[in-house]
Amino acid sequence: GFITAGSLLIITQQLKNLFGFYSDNDCLLMGYPPSCVPFPHTDRFINLCRALVAFLPRVDPVSLVLGVIFMVVLSLFNALKAKSKDWIQSGTSWGWPAKRFAEMKEIVVVLAAASFGYLTCDAEGRPILTTIGQIPPGLPPFQVPWEVPAFEGLMRNQVPLGKAGESEWRESPDLLRSFLVGGALVAFTTFLTTYATAKKMAIKLGYPLDPAQEMIGLGSA
Repeated sequence: GFITAGSLLIITQQLKNLFGFYSDNDCLLMGYPPSCVPFPHTDRFINLCRALVAFLPRVDPVSLVLGVIFMVVLSLFNALKAKSKDWIQSGTSWGWPAKRFAEMKEIVVVLAAASFGYLTCDAEGRPILTTIGQIPPGLPPFQVPWEVPAFEGLMRNQVPLGKAGESEWRESPDLLRSFLVGGALVAFTTFLTTYATAKKMAIKLGYPLDPAQEMIGLGSA
């Protein structure tokens, strides 16, 4: 139940990217043209669903079609991996190469998507599909939580309408409580999924398993 609900939440949250909706950062990079309407920040599942329905007329067809095609390609790679196991058992020479190639499916899809974006750029270097924008190189500098604008908004029960610290804030009275409850649920779900895997290996290999040690290991990590 936890895994299914988590999958549903992840799928719903990623639909805005599949549909090619602009983010606040996208509009900022483009100079906020009138045609660019950023997808709003939402703090509840039902509000996210309402925003997705409201933004359906703004779906980018290229991003949607390309995303669906690549999901089908990933599914075909999984079928190839399953088929390659039969080839290996039957002694076919291309069984191992096919299995290794199928295991690199994510790399193949990323390279194909990046190549498509590069080859379809206009004269100013903008691809025809919606992208996530410019990614700064390297790792972000270390900051203590109380110096991060998003944390300051959390303590005030406010959510940003765009990028935290660079946009207006909206009141959300239950934000801190929802954050704490959600964080506890994420921690509990992570422990459950990790413990389930550890328990499966313990049963398979015949060694004792201590749930307390698993929780200490997760906390240390």
